[in-house]
Amino acid sequence: MNRALYNRNVKSNAGLFLIIALIMTLYTFMTNYMYEPALAKILTDYQKTMPGVMGAFSMNKPPTNLAEFLGTYLYGFILIILPLIFSMIVANRLVVKYIDDGSMDFLISTDMSRFKIVFTQAIYMIVCLIILVVYIALVQIITSAVFFPGDLDILRFLTLNLGLLCVQIFFGGICFFASCIFSEVKHAMILGTGLPLLFVIIHMMAGSNKNLESVDKFTPLGLFKINELIAMNQDALISIAILAGVGILLYILAMIVFCRRDINV
Repeated sequence: MNRALYNRNVKSNAGLFLIIALIMTLYTFMTNYMYEPALAKILTDYQKTMPGVMGAFSMNKPPTNLAEFLGTYLYGFILIILPLIFSMIVANRLVVKYIDDGSMDFLISTDMSRFKIVFTQAIYMIVCLIILVVYIALVQIITSAVFFPGDLDILRFLTLNLGLLCVQIFFGGICFFASCIFSEVKHAMILGTGLPLLFVIIHMMAGSNKNLESVDKFTPLGLFKINELIAMNQDALISIAILAGVGILLYILAMIVFCRRDINV
């Protein structure tokens, strides 16, 4: 890994990272603050009167405890889409943008090998996703301890966050793979942005349309079973392990393709 290139990534993406982290923090704080039996009853009534709308955002199962409440109203959409936005933007900045604007010529002409370049970029992206998930998990644990001491089952909640990390590694792998195989940002965005958003849309539509549930089961968000993870269900744990494995494989394939592809220097 090249430390100078890694540090450059940190500086150039710090603003975006902080914005995403801040928005996640605000949503987390508000959701924790809203947790109370009275509100849970109101939301349950909404689920009964507007099942399609609530189901589109994975809010179709009434929560029975704080972990399920957070899982339903944060992990069904907000904490999926915000880190995904980070991945879609940063992945393009890490590789294909350098190729598109000619900067990759300079990097390759230095003493850095192609593998060292792409490995550094992949490690940076994975580390960012880990930090985001660990950070937001800690924020929720601390906030819950302040507002509702003793109500949050920490072990089950951490299992849910492990699942979130696996989902983000998978999505990040798609974005990074697209960035490594294309030479223009606009082409990389079609795959790296289009495919994850397609998965999100299918999952949202499946929440309000039972005919799409069978399709959703084979999407990454269909494998991310929130309540089952909180219950530490073995099948749910296997599902997120599959997501993480495929995500890591995509990073590896991206590095192989980048090292072997033709780049005009």
